Amino acid sequence: MTLEVYRYLEGSDKCDGYFDVEPGDYRTLINVNIQGEDEVIVFHCRKDNKLSVAYTIHPLTILYEGLPPLVLFDKKDTENRALRIKPGAEEIIRVRERVQEGSGFKTVRYRLTHR
Repeated sequence: MTLEVYRYLEGSDKCDGYFDVEPGDYRTLINVNIQGEDEVIVFHCRKDNKLSVAYTIHPLTILYEGLPPLVLFDKKDTENRALRIKPGAEEIIRVRERVQEGSGFKTVRYRLTHR
């Protein structure tokens, strides 16, 4: 699903069905956008069991402590625009796949999961 589809569903879909998330929880998904780049979509299941897209981040972003769904950027990290995110809601599994492509271009992917 693309981010546009998530935004279309926002507020209208019951997230404990198809999305298998309990009200109050957060889920992180890897999405490939139309440019063929990976992006991370974080969505929140609101207390009324409706889907809310919290934000999108680049896969190389470091996740910080915070209070989602408010987006608070780490001011020191101007390159990756790192987000501060609720502790325990998301966890980075530090599996990095470095793929050699073309003339030395490397792609680094993080695999993220919901705890």
